[in-house]
Amino acid sequence: MGENKIDILRKRWGFPLAIIFGMIVWFMPLGHGLTPQGHHALALFTGIFILYLTEAVPLAVTSIAVAPLAVLMGVAKIGPALSSFASSSLFLMFGAFILAAGMIETNLAKRLTYVIFPRSV
Repeated sequence: MGENKIDILRKRWGFPLAIIFGMIVWFMPLGHGLTPQGHHALALFTGIFILYLTEAVPLAVTSIAVAPLAVLMGVAKIGPALSSFASSSLFLMFGAFILAAGMIETNLAKRLTYVIFPRSV
């Protein structure tokens, strides 16, 4: 199925618009009580928000790019920015999803279900 003109425009112009609006926010005067670090975070949020709306870049790539961009823009230090990727909860969930996918692919999930809940004849 072909894409309509709106989808083509949004994907073609999403990335340049994200950069343009991010730069506009970056060079705007600081608001009252807003630190430079907070101002840079607002510029990053603006660009990422536009990328999410337009889907010019795949959502997974956009999501993973937030941490390195935050470090490059001076919003966060590298340790705290990447610490959530090393969370034990994250690895627990990731491992569970991989196990579940493997169990479904090999029909092990179905076989275990029949062991736990035998069919009544």
